[in-house]
Amino acid sequence: MQRRIRSAAALSFAAAILTALLVPVTADAATAAAPTPAAIRQGDWILDPAARGVVTYEGTVNIASFQQEGLLTYNGFQYAAWFQADKQVALSRRALPTGAWQSIEMPQFLDIDDSHNVISMGVSPADGRLHLVLGTHASSLRYIRSIPGLLTRPATVPWSASSFLPESLGLPGAAGAPTTGTYPVFETTSAGQLYFTWREGASDNGRNQLARYDAVAGSWTFVGAFTSSTGSYSSQWGTSTNRYAYLHGFEENPRTKELTATWSWRENKAAWCDPNGLGNHDLGYATSSDGGKTWKNSAGATIGVAGTADLISVTDPHVVVPIGINRGLINQESMTFDAQGRPHVLTSSFSDADLAAIGGCHRQTYTQRAQYAKPFHHWREADGTWRSLELPFYNNSAGRSRLLFDANDTAYVVLPDARIVASTAASGWTDWRTVFDDPAVDNIAELIVDRTRLSTESVLSVAYQERPVANAPSAFRVADFSIVAGAASQPRSTTPQAAPTPYVPVTRTAAASSAQPGYAASNAVDGSTSSFWVSGGTTDGAGPQPSRPEVLTVTYGRAQSFDTVTVAPRNATSGIRAFGIEARVNGNWVRLADVTQGRVSASHTVPLTTADAIRLVITAAWDNDRTPEMARNVQVSEVSVIRQQF
Repeated sequence: MQRRIRSAAALSFAAAILTALLVPVTADAATAAAPTPAAIRQGDWILDPAARGVVTYEGTVNIASFQQEGLLTYNGFQYAAWFQADKQVALSRRALPTGAWQSIEMPQFLDIDDSHNVISMGVSPADGRLHLVLGTHASSLRYIRSIPGLLTRPATVPWSASSFLPESLGLPGAAGAPTTGTYPVFETTSAGQLYFTWREGASDNGRNQLARYDAVAGSWTFVGAFTSSTGSYSSQWGTSTNRYAYLHGFEENPRTKELTATWSWRENKAAWCDPNGLGNHDLGYATSSDGGKTWKNSAGATIGVAGTADLISVTDPHVVVPIGINRGLINQESMTFDAQGRPHVLTSSFSDADLAAIGGCHRQTYTQRAQYAKPFHHWREADGTWRSLELPFYNNSAGRSRLLFDANDTAYVVLPDARIVASTAASGWTDWRTVFDDPAVDNIAELIVDRTRLSTESVLSVAYQERPVANAPSAFRVADFSIVAGAASQPRSTTPQAAPTPYVPVTRTAAASSAQPGYAASNAVDGSTSSFWVSGGTTDGAGPQPSRPEVLTVTYGRAQSFDTVTVAPRNATSGIRAFGIEARVNGNWVRLADVTQGRVSASHTVPLTTADAIRLVITAAWDNDRTPEMARNVQVSEVSVIRQQF
C-alpha cells in the first residue's frame, strides 16, 4: 500500500495553523468530558475469501462510499451483502455482539462488472422487511424485499432465500417513477418511515428521484425528482447548461427530524478546467420537513418542490461552502449528524498549496487525487453558520472517506486507505490524530461503515475488500473497533466464516390451455418479467370468459408451503383481470381463492397450503380499453408463491 509520510512535527504545525484559523467552538459538558479517542480492533472477519474482484473505476462491485447501507445493524443483528466470485449475490447476518456470521446465497447474479453496481440495503421497521437494490448504473433498478418479519422476528422467520419475494424491475406501486437509475440510497427515519433516492439520467444530466414506502400496503409512492439538471453555470474555463447533484448524504436529522440532503454538482465538461480531471464544485445543503416534498436552504427559504417544475437548481441560493471546479473535488463522500443535530459533511479535494503545485487545475482523475487529495470537514452551527477545516492528512488514495460521531461527539474518519483518525468536539474538531493504522490492511479503493453502532454501542464497524490481484477474487471482510481505551487489540482472522448456504432452485414447469407461438406458458415461470405467456386468442372476444376459461398450471419439483400467490401481468394494458387460484394437495385440486386484479403486479393472500402444483383458472383479462367480453387473450409475465407468515 502506498503511503504518503508526514512527520509528527509537520502534522502538529498544520494542526496549529488550522486551529488558529478556526473560529472557536464552545463544547457542552458531555463533549468537554469526552474520553481520549481510540480505535482498537476487536475482530476482522473473512465473510468470503473469494468475493468478486474485477476492478473498474478503481473499485469493485462490493464496496462504494455511496452504499449508505452496505453494512447495517437492526434489532440486534448486523447485515452485509456482496457478490461472490461467480457473481451470485450473498447475504450475511450475525447476532451482536459476538455471534458467528450466517451467510446465504440468493438466486440473483451481477449483470455487469462495474463498480457502481453495488448492493444497497434498507429497513422498514413497521413490517420488518429487508429491502435490496442490486447493482445498477443507468440501467434497470433491480429491487428485492423480504417477507414481513425477517428483521423483527429473526428467531421465527427463516434466514433463507425462500424468505425473499421475487425480483422486480423498479419499485412496486411507485406509479410514474423511473425504473432505471444509479446510486440507490435507502434512509429509515426515527419514526420508521423508509425512503429511497436514486439518480435518473447521467452524470452530467441527471436528477435525484425520491420514493416513500408504505408498510401497510407493502408498496411504494413516488414523490418525484427534487434536484434539477438545468440552469447555467460558468467557470473561467467555460459554461455548462446541464449537470447532476451528487449526494454526499441523504439522512434524517436526529434532532429536528428533517430530511437533509448535501451535494456537489458535476457539470458538463464544457466548464471543466481539463476533461481528464473532475468537474465537481461547491457544497449544497437543503432540508425538508414534509417528507421530501418541499426543500429549504440553510437560511430557511424554499428552493425546490419535489415532483414539480420548481426543483433545486444550480442557480438557487443553496451553496454553503464554495469549492472550485478545478480542485479535484470527489463526489458522494460523507454526511452525518452529531448528537446536537448539527450536520457534518466530509469532502476531499486539493489544498491551496497542492493545487498551485499542479498548476491550478486537476488534470488526472485518479493519479492526482491519490497523491494530493485531503479531507475537509464542514459543519453547520446551531446559528446557521457553516465552518470548514482542512484535516492534516492526505487520503493516500483516489477514493472517499467516511465520517461518524460517537455519543460524545468525537468525530471519527475512516480514510480510504483504512487508517482511522479522530478529533474531539471540545477542541472544535482541531486535535486530529491517527487512532488506527495497520500496514497489513491492503484494501481496494475505500471502506463502508455501519452508521449506527458507533453512537449506540461505542463500536466502529467497517466492511472492506482486500486488493485484488489482476482482477482475481479477493477477501470480503468486516472489522469491529472499540473506541474504549484499554481494550485488548485482536488480530485479523485468517479463517473464513462459514460458507453461504447454497441456493437450491425449485424446479418449475408450466402448461396452459392455449398459447401463441413464441409466448409459451414456460415464460410465466422463467424468472424474467420481460418475457410472458399469451393465450391463443387473436380476435375480439377470443380471450378468457367465465364459460371458457384459460388455465395456467405451474408444477413444482418439490412440494411448496405458501400463503401468498403473486401474479405479474405483461404490462398495464395486457394482463390478468379475474381468476380462481387452485392448489394440488395430495393429488386433489383445492380452490383457495377467487380474486380480481388491477393492471399491475399483485400478491394475493390464500390459506396456508402445501402443494406440488397451482393453477390459475382465468375468466377475464385486461386488453387495452376493451371490455372483459371483448378481450382477445390474456398475458402473464410471472407467477410465484411464497410463505410470508410464520
